[in-house]
Amino acid sequence: MKRYQSDEETRINALSDFLKIKEDRIKVSKYNENLLLVDNSKEFYVAVDDEDADKLVRENIEDSLWAFNSDFIAEHSSGMREAGERGVKALQKMQEDLCESANSIVKALIDDMDDFVEDAISADGRGHFIASYDGEEYEQGDSYIYCIDDKDSIEPDFDKEDDIERE
Repeated sequence: MKRYQSDEETRINALSDFLKIKEDRIKVSKYNENLLLVDNSKEFYVAVDDEDADKLVRENIEDSLWAFNSDFIAEHSSGMREAGERGVKALQKMQEDLCESANSIVKALIDDMDDFVEDAISADGRGHFIASYDGEEYEQGDSYIYCIDDKDSIEPDFDKEDDIERE
């Protein structure tokens, strides 16, 4: 995952204001500098500016193409539109059988990724694709905050317990 452009202090201040807690209770993850942790909890947050939120949502959408509704994919694929209902059913079967492994195939079917991403955000909002805890996007000043329940949505193979500093 790329480092966000939003500076650390701005992100911590935004989360502190949002949660109404002191800034010293918020730590940057020692394993992923994009994640913010609240002490004495297992809560992970992402706080980013609008530009970084757009980058993050695009990454998440492109990483989860295989999980999109097959009709939604077909709307963005001239080949799928030509194949009609049989093509949609074949796509559904492939998605069920291959799961994440179907991602590159689905990506190849999509005619215009910018349009696809824009339509996905328009339909479900950025929070749906970023905030695994509640699917919500919270605005705090110039920052957008997302609660990440499942660390794997940001970085796989991570143990929350390992990231919480012991004092």
